[in-house]
Amino acid sequence: MEGLDLALVLTAHQPLGTPEPALQEAARWVYEPVLNALTEHPALRIGLAMSGTLMDWLDQRQPRLLELLAELVRRGQVELLTGGWSFPFLDGLAERDALAQLRAHSEGLRQRLGARPKGGLATEDAWDPALVPIFARSGLSWALADERLLDPGGPSQGVRALFITERDGHTLRLLPSSGQLRPLFTQPSPVPLLKLLARKAKQGTEALAVVESVERMAESMGPERLGAWVRAVARVVDEQTHWLRAVTPGALVARLEPGRRVSPPAWTPPHLTRWSLSPAETERLARYQAACADHPALRAGPPFARGRSWRESLSRYDEANQLHKRLRFTSEEVHRLRRAAEDDAAAGRTPVKLQPLVTAERRLFVAQSGEVLWHSPGGGVYESRARHAAWAALADAERAVARALGDRRGARAIVGDHDGDGYDEVFVRAEALTAMVEPEAGGALGELTFFDIPGNVLNTMTRREETLHRSLDRFTTLPALVGKDDVVAPSPRPELPQSNEEAENEPAIISTPELTELDAPLAAALAFDRRPRRSMQDHFFPATTTPEQLSAGQHEELGDFFGARYKLDSAEADDEGRSVVQLSREGEVREGQHQRLVRVVKRLVFPPEEPWVEARYDVVNRYAEPVHALFAVELNLNLDGVLPEGGGIMLPGGQRRDARQPGRAEKVAKLSISGLLRRFALHLTLSTPATLFHYPVETVCRDGQRARRASQGVCLLLAWDLALWGQERARFDLKLQLVKLKSGS
Repeated sequence: MEGLDLALVLTAHQPLGTPEPALQEAARWVYEPVLNALTEHPALRIGLAMSGTLMDWLDQRQPRLLELLAELVRRGQVELLTGGWSFPFLDGLAERDALAQLRAHSEGLRQRLGARPKGGLATEDAWDPALVPIFARSGLSWALADERLLDPGGPSQGVRALFITERDGHTLRLLPSSGQLRPLFTQPSPVPLLKLLARKAKQGTEALAVVESVERMAESMGPERLGAWVRAVARVVDEQTHWLRAVTPGALVARLEPGRRVSPPAWTPPHLTRWSLSPAETERLARYQAACADHPALRAGPPFARGRSWRESLSRYDEANQLHKRLRFTSEEVHRLRRAAEDDAAAGRTPVKLQPLVTAERRLFVAQSGEVLWHSPGGGVYESRARHAAWAALADAERAVARALGDRRGARAIVGDHDGDGYDEVFVRAEALTAMVEPEAGGALGELTFFDIPGNVLNTMTRREETLHRSLDRFTTLPALVGKDDVVAPSPRPELPQSNEEAENEPAIISTPELTELDAPLAAALAFDRRPRRSMQDHFFPATTTPEQLSAGQHEELGDFFGARYKLDSAEADDEGRSVVQLSREGEVREGQHQRLVRVVKRLVFPPEEPWVEARYDVVNRYAEPVHALFAVELNLNLDGVLPEGGGIMLPGGQRRDARQPGRAEKVAKLSISGLLRRFALHLTLSTPATLFHYPVETVCRDGQRARRASQGVCLLLAWDLALWGQERARFDLKLQLVKLKSGS
């Protein structure tokens, strides 16, 4: 039996918004056991890609662990790799930001751990050809890439040579990693992995490289088992060196010869691709896999990579796309400060802008973190805390720039296609806030970021159907709509086509973990929205509408205004320096069996220096006959990612409403809503008392090995009884203001 070299690369990163107690638990049960096991077994060598955000936290809260890691790096047992400061999707950033992320990460690793990385890896193995010049220009000479991308459909033969890829005159060496082995690194026992490695060594495989998240390993096998798992593998490496050796990936790269040239397309690993698939796409894939399963020649897949980029999530999840596109504004602001600092240095002036620049860059890096830009096994874009942390970092970066440059530009509106949907939006920037007005989406507000919180108070998630939800169908309490004899039996669930021994250990791309009776209560929480969630959206309801109907998405719309396209009439400054955006729509409202012509005009007013926005509505009956309906304005609010226990909505007189339950209140002229942190509250003031409908916005999503309900915020609907005769009009105003709470309130 010839020896097998195993290059294990671990990634270490905590999602944005992870609470401090969870970070401390990870330090205790994940990072410390792994570092201790490495210290005790010098023959075990690994590669490690640790994000800059986690490194910062360890430096502040657990410096002893960082010192232990630095010692492992010094003695050559741990090789450092980089994927960017916050593990972003580098190809989704402006090139200057991608290079800044890599350079800042490399310099941070050098300063704190004593070595610069020479190799890189893509976030979650999500490859894109644009990474080639990005990695090369940052000084990296090689990167890891999944062998299923580099040699699709081929047998898994381990590492025999490097692959070479080139783009725009930049060449990069690619070390193939065995993504099919990754599931073995998440099993409670290392025995299946070691048996497979032994078979590989006996068959003549010379080397294997594997990349896995250390947090995912701990979550899958149980954090208390992780240390023992690593020690068991280390003992085999210590005692059976005649067939198994642990090497760093850089050492493996150094001894391999260049192999064939490749030009891999955009690609994500199969076990992650499924998270961005819609239920319809999943069903089509299931049928395809079932057909392939009966044909040996097709089981290994086509002899070319089926490209599917992480960017598919931007198409499916509007919240991810909104943040991704919004980051361009922040990037431009940080770059503006960078140029000012460079000008100061060139002129020999005191470099007072350098520290604000470092602060702004670090916060921008955090906002660019990849996990909030797609649906991932850990929740990803569904994780409300993570999205809040990204928006907060974005606001911090912009405020740091404004203060460093002494900006006092008042309120201004920028009209353009800011989200890449082919329609113009209005981006409003003022001293205390930024906002995005979207005429094509109901003339709504898609963003309202207050710098004082900091964060986007409209950070709610649209309730969409996911493949996971199909598993909850058997728990539903809805009455049967057809008889059992009318139901066509579903096709058998296809198994993953088997092409080699490793495939036995890889979950099917279409599979979702089976839910049990313990998950049954989640079925009651399932509801799906008709339109992406926005604020200042307009409805016409029947008077009989209930909060429960609204919460379930089963209400009746009498008009064609909700989510429909509004006309952008103007976006300009008024005499007081306020930015005023006027929108209008000529639509129809149903009155019995008849349609009435109705015009809605709304003006959104943003002050130059204060944290509030005002909406002024004019509703005009353009028909000769009367219109009777509830006219309602929808607000979706989320201050800090979590609804507070025991309430959240305060009405005059100390009345408290539980924001986590559907409810209704009459004749409301004022209310406030606060977040878990309770440092700030949103005050809502109405010119005309309204009926308040409210309900929590909740989603059912995956969180590692389980399903859970995730709070996404609260929906408020302010409804006025509309009774307009021919050519009559009604006026409704509402003001949403951020107020800092007094200590102890």
